[in-house]
Amino acid sequence: MHPIDRYIDQDLRIGSVEKFARSVYEGGGLPLHSFRRAFRTAERAIGIMEEIQEGKYTILIPAALLSGIGAALTGSRDGHQGRAALVVRHSLPQFGYDSETVDGIATAVAENGAVEPSGIESAILSDADILDLAGIPGIDRFPMAAKEYKLSPAHTAVRMMRHLQERIDRGLHTGAARALDARLGANGMSGMGLALQYATRLYYHLTNGSGADGRADGYARRDLGLTR
Repeated sequence: MHPIDRYIDQDLRIGSVEKFARSVYEGGGLPLHSFRRAFRTAERAIGIMEEIQEGKYTILIPAALLSGIGAALTGSRDGHQGRAALVVRHSLPQFGYDSETVDGIATAVAENGAVEPSGIESAILSDADILDLAGIPGIDRFPMAAKEYKLSPAHTAVRMMRHLQERIDRGLHTGAARALDARLGANGMSGMGLALQYATRLYYHLTNGSGADGRADGYARRDLGLTR
């Protein structure tokens, strides 16, 4: 049984949100902001929540399932958290959610990726979402990102480098997420560090036409103004 199914047994509204989310994501047809990614994010968020024993699943799970819905509706990542929050406020009351819970879900969705999330659900969701790009599984998302953003492989690598470096510098919010990031890593690097190294070397290889060896890290970071 999937972790989400255990919670659907406790709260049937989550099943309604899952079906609603699936229909919107499938209608959007985006390769990266997809139902599959939202489902993975929700399962990862549940794991973090259960390990730290904090957060309300009635807020966290719907927020995770709907976290990318703003992008799916418009085909654009820019500002998608705010759009997703609007969808939450408009759509969730029909599934029986009261105003307080809707506010909590909308806040978690809007604050996904925020530097200082206001609540534990927002913090867990931010951690669970960024870790979808960590490690070898995260590297597998690069072609999806290129297709969705309609960018060249080199420009996709730049975008991923900046995104990952920002989150590495900022740090994850929960100890459980940091432990998961470590498990996703290899060769002394975290999962996000491994994905960043791949993006860095891919960029250098594509723009310089030479082997993607260790020199790529320093050269590409210098060229892009990334000092760490």
